[in-house]
Formats: sequence, structure tokens, C-alpha cells
Amino acid sequence: MSLKNIEDFYPLSSLQEGLLFHGLYAPEESLYVKQLGYKIRDVDVLAVKRAWQKIIDRHPVFRTAFLWEKVAKPLQVVQRRVELPFQIEDWRGLSSSEQQQRLATYREADRRRGFQLNNAPLFRLALFRVNDNCHQLVLSYHHIIVDGWSMAMVFKEVFALYEAYSQGRELQLEPSRPYRDFIAWVKQQNFIGAESFWRRMLKDFTVTTSIVPGFGNGSLPREETGYSEQQLELSAATTSALLSLGRLHRLTMNTIVMGAWALLLSRYTCRRDVLFGVVMSGRPPDLAGVESMIGLFLNTLPMRIRLSANDRLCSWLKEIQQQQVEMQTYQYSPLTEVQQWSDVPRGEPLFESIFAFENYPGTGNETGLEIVIDTAFEKTSYPVTIMVSPGTQLVLRVLYDDLRIDEATVKRLLQHFQSLLENMAIDFDRPVSNLQIVTPVENEQLVDQFNADFEVC
Repeated sequence: MSLKNIEDFYPLSSLQEGLLFHGLYAPEESLYVKQLGYKIRDVDVLAVKRAWQKIIDRHPVFRTAFLWEKVAKPLQVVQRRVELPFQIEDWRGLSSSEQQQRLATYREADRRRGFQLNNAPLFRLALFRVNDNCHQLVLSYHHIIVDGWSMAMVFKEVFALYEAYSQGRELQLEPSRPYRDFIAWVKQQNFIGAESFWRRMLKDFTVTTSIVPGFGNGSLPREETGYSEQQLELSAATTSALLSLGRLHRLTMNTIVMGAWALLLSRYTCRRDVLFGVVMSGRPPDLAGVESMIGLFLNTLPMRIRLSANDRLCSWLKEIQQQQVEMQTYQYSPLTEVQQWSDVPRGEPLFESIFAFENYPGTGNETGLEIVIDTAFEKTSYPVTIMVSPGTQLVLRVLYDDLRIDEATVKRLLQHFQSLLENMAIDFDRPVSNLQIVTPVENEQLVDQFNADFEVC
């Protein structure tokens, strides 16, 4: 890293420190590397390259590397000039099957390659031409520099720049505040008040909520790694019913689905006091211009939810929503500190599953460019990650460590998640204890087994 090329340097956010730790502890696992695949028709390749280079020039986070050796605390270092890593290949001479094989091979190698965190940019593009009118685009980046909300805004800028450049025009975008302003804001916060809040919230919680028996042994050494994903779409009717009930009772879809996940954990673990991680937006409303800032603002913090036999669904969900509001005041809290403020024994994980509701802004593609996402891959350090995407049909995704939980278990978990949400969509004015997770197929099997046993008797 040339000293002449250094523009700025400043500390890391608490989540960045955590991601840096995972990147150094297990570099071969490529944790928190996100890879997106797109099909694009009739694209101007030079305009695409120029638009993304402009993004790198415009936003410091895309010119940021991380320094941890020979410094008291890790630093993020912004470089003045960074070239876009942009691989272009023409595959038109290959058969369709050969193209698919090459694409699969590239994606796998790209994921395994990961990123050297001390070498900017932590971002790259590859564009493969598969016929005269169509390209396959693969975009990869490390989460340590940017979150999903930021990438949605970046794509909006890319589309605007692409439209201008493809028409031979220049475009001046409105300036946005640099990420370093957020880091400075965090350093000014009240950590004494945060400690008091988290100690009160986590008091007397001592046992990690594990989904399956033996699920807490992730620290044991192993020779191989595995990570998989399954997803399920709720019907449009169920999604609409949940939205309507949410509006009626002033509950967000985030709260409703989070409540369902808490219920599912409670049923799976036979506990009425459960805890899991929840991904917070991290964007403080009192920081001017934060809505257009680009960087990593997210933070993952513990959500503790209690249940009792007398709880009614609507009032219980409102309690969860109120707790979320209170947590937002302290969403800057470092997870490592929060864990120390808890009563969970040292060496034990505070939680083993995390919940993320992906409510991102629109990307604003009004260019006429036909672009369709066809693959997405990411890998976290947690055994189970629940990702929820809103829309006319709510999408439930489970990312999981397939060396610690098997495919059949995750499939059943998703089915129970769906069944629970379908039961919730009928009526919010009912006891939580009456909600069923058993699917119609499982119920029919239980009835058949009961009848068979009865006949034998």
C-alpha cells in the first residue's frame, strides 16, 4: 500500500471488527463474501465498466482496505485511486452446456478466492458474453465495506450513470456524506446507557437457544466446510392477509415474521425464553444525510423474547415491536461488549441463529436495460441465518451450516415456519399457545398413525 495513495484512515465499526476477525481466523471459508449473478441483454460493456469505476471513484468505501499489523487497533485505509477489477470474456464459441459449466466453475472459484482484506478494492466484476444479445454478470464484494441497503442505492446510481454514458452524456450526482462521518458519530455515543440497557434486557438469560441437540459445537476443529441455502415462498393470499392484519393492528411485517421465528424456536427448544440475533439497520436518524450514505451500517444484536401460556398474539407482537424500538436507541452497541454484559457463560455463544428482514429501497432501473438476477450466494459465521424478503409473496430463506444441520431438518423447519405464519394470518386475536406448527401433511400422518394404533389395540 503506497503512502502517496492514501487519502484517509479511521477506526472500524464494531461489526467491521467482527468481520475482520472472521476473515483472519478462517480465510479459507470466505465468510461474508456476497456473490450475485445476473443475466443482461443488449448491454453496452464500456458504459457498464465506466459506471462502476465512477462508483469506486465516488464512494470511499470502495477504495478501502484494512490494516491490522503493527497498529494499536485495526484501521480502515481509503486509497486515492483504485482500478475496478473487471474480467471480460467472450464465450459465444462454446455450446450452452460448456458455458454453464464454465460459469459454475467460475462462481465456485470466485467464492473460494474470497478477498485479501488489506488490498482494495474488496469488490470485483466479471462479464461473460454468451450470445450476440446476452451477457452473464457476476458481482462479488465483501460485506465489511458495504451492506444491502447501500448496495441498493449504489445500483440506483449505476443505472443512472449507465444510461448517461451509453448515450454519450456526462452525469453529475449529488454528493453523499462519507462513511467516516458515521464512525465519528458512533464514537460520540453513550455507552454507559447502552450497558445499562443490555444488562437489564439480558439479565438471568444463561443458556444459548440451540435449534437441534448438539448444535452448539461449532468451535470444534473440522477439516471441511459446508454451507447451503433453502427458501420458501408464502402464498400471495397469506402474505396479503398478514399485511392487512398488520395494518389493522399497527404492526410491521418485520415484527410479525420475527414473532413467528421466536415461536418456532420456542416450540423446537421447549423453552419459553428464547434469544436470537437480529440484524439492525444501524442508520441513526439523528445523523443528517445518513439515508444516502454508503457503507456498512448494519449491526447484529440479541433479541430476547419471552412467552407465557396466557399471551394473546396481538398484544405479544406489540411487546416485541416496542422492544425493537427500544433497541434502536442502542443499535450502535458492539456485540462483543453486549456478550460480556450478558449472563451467558464465557466461551458460550450468545446466540446461534440470526434473523434479517431485507427491506431495501428500490434500485430505480429506468434505463431500459434488461437485467435479471439469477443467483445469489453468501455465507455467515452463524449456524442458521433467517432472511426474509417482502413482496407480494413473502420469501423465507434459510442459510445454514450443512455440517451441523441436515437438509431434511431445514426443509421441515421451513414448512413449520410457513404453517405458523398461515395460522397467524387467520386471526391475531387468539392465544399464542393455540398456534399450530404442524403442517396438514404431518397432521394427516399423525391421524393415520393414531388410527392404525387404535386398530391394533
